[in-house]
Amino acid sequence: RAMVLTMTHFLTRPELPFDWSIPGICDHIGCVGLDEQVRVLGADVHVYGRACCGGPSTALDGVRYVHGYLGTTEQHRPQMAPVCVLSRGELVPSKQPEPEGGFTFIPPAPLAERVRSAGG
Repeated sequence: RAMVLTMTHFLTRPELPFDWSIPGICDHIGCVGLDEQVRVLGADVHVYGRACCGGPSTALDGVRYVHGYLGTTEQHRPQMAPVCVLSRGELVPSKQPEPEGGFTFIPPAPLAERVRSAGG
């Protein structure tokens, strides 16, 4: 059986963790129609955004939900490191790969600044 991965911008279930302190976020939580589509497709893993918080994954009714937070660099917090959803045939591995020295959320210098420092 093939592994099925689905993605949406919004949370498909209200049980998933999200940051209640974000104004208007409740307008984007728990879309039953989206979750029905995820289940019809037979998703093993569903990646969602918009929550601004949450652990690496939550298993509900046979689907592993992964928060794929992007946001801007200044909005990142330590628990928001990227989550690996597939590694060597394992879905959402319990031991997540991590670069040496961990993740840094320092934004890269703007392109113009990088060109100047390179002598361009």
